Amino acid sequence: MMSSADSSHPFIKLLGSSPTSPTYINHIATYHPKTLDKPESFKSFCEVVFYNYPSLGISYSFDITPTIQRLAAIHIYNAKISGYEKYNLDLSLPFGLDINMTGKEVVETLGEPSVKSKYPKCCIVYPDKGVQVDLAAKDWEEPNCSIECLTFYQEFA
Repeated sequence: MMSSADSSHPFIKLLGSSPTSPTYINHIATYHPKTLDKPESFKSFCEVVFYNYPSLGISYSFDITPTIQRLAAIHIYNAKISGYEKYNLDLSLPFGLDINMTGKEVVETLGEPSVKSKYPKCCIVYPDKGVQVDLAAKDWEEPNCSIECLTFYQEFA
């Protein structure tokens, strides 16, 4: 289960907010450089829009419904993954995670994951925490592989 310290983390509190909400606007103003108060790019699909900040190593994924956009996921990238620089906001990550960890260190920190997948690369998921970890490994014999992307998410009904 998520501890109260983790539930009060700025990223976790941000989930569910709209891009026009005071919560989201204040987050951007507090943690992003003033020159990057607007996304560097957008990517839209029928039910989701991404607010991308490749130079900061972060992307915000908003679910789109007929009545609202709400933040469903925050993607934190390692260097040179999908055109992103390494995550570099002055904000630590929830749950004691760090983008520099190995897959083994993630499991030592969070415990055994509830979900593991291996296509096309290894991925571990902690649904009770809303954390997905994409690893730079094609099989489980690479425990010291690096993290490619950390995703903090909230599922909506």
